[in-house]
Amino acid sequence: MPTQGLRLGNIVPDFSMETTHGNFDSFHEWKKGKWAILFSHPADFTPVCTTEIGRLALKYDDLQAMDCLVATLSVDPVKSHQDWLNDVVAHCENEIEVKFPIIGDADRSISTAYGMIDPGTSDEQSLPL
Repeated sequence: MPTQGLRLGNIVPDFSMETTHGNFDSFHEWKKGKWAILFSHPADFTPVCTTEIGRLALKYDDLQAMDCLVATLSVDPVKSHQDWLNDVVAHCENEIEVKFPIIGDADRSISTAYGMIDPGTSDEQSLPL
């Protein structure tokens, strides 16, 4: 049976998170009192994801000036994110700094809770998600 999924105005699922900026017990507490963008990308070391993270890094200071937090999410583990960030910075000609956390979701629990993947078929997929 299909689920309704997330809708505008819903309170999003809370989760603990392991990130490139350390561990946090609660996404809700991390963003408490602020707007936040949770940006999802399917996998590290992919050309499109690399450029998207680079572009987001270029806009980060503007978002922060509006009191908006940014975090990104991928099904890769945090160690992979840390290695990949070197590629992101190099691709942007070393003119950026990624100041926001990248969340590891290796067990896909966050992605599933947010309706980004179908829990009924995700084990059968050979794709990153």
